Amino acid sequence: HTRCSQGGRRRRQARHRVPFPSPDWVEKIDMNIRCICNDSDIAAVAAVFTASVHELGASHYDATQRNAWAARFADVKAWSARLSGLRTLLAIEKNEIVGFISYEPNGHIEFLYTAPGVERQGVASALYREVEKELPGVSLFTEASLAAKPFFMQHGFTVVEWVDVVLLKLARCLDTQNTELLSKEL
Repeated sequence: HTRCSQGGRRRRQARHRVPFPSPDWVEKIDMNIRCICNDSDIAAVAAVFTASVHELGASHYDATQRNAWAARFADVKAWSARLSGLRTLLAIEKNEIVGFISYEPNGHIEFLYTAPGVERQGVASALYREVEKELPGVSLFTEASLAAKPFFMQHGFTVVEWVDVVLLKLARCLDTQNTELLSKEL
């Protein structure tokens, strides 16, 4: 596999078939995955995050919760700082960022969001698979919203701890001994 350095690009034509959540298979064609490169990418990531929280999260969270989670107007400087210690991959379709994933080398997935209109079309799965390729043998874990829980469960994660009403702590561990350790550390 190829790693992207800061500002590097990894272009990949992808054809993904995803059975979740409906029995119908959906294909995403000509989607590129690349590293975050510049401030315009950061602004687009913030926009995808905000739109996803407010539109896709509406079935699980009320307006007050969504507003606390994601301000309507994102601060690019704050997002730049937020992403600075993370590796971020972008899903690009028709020159638009349609999803992103940010993670740490220890397997912690900090962000995985798709833009409204492309949810459940394989974007998040493609991004997730890239992380699995880049971190072989690493147990992945995240704090997931109620809206994201089914996605992670579909990809082999289990709930190891309820954090609060809004977030769940999930993990996908490679062995049962590792699951016990992870549960204790969290």
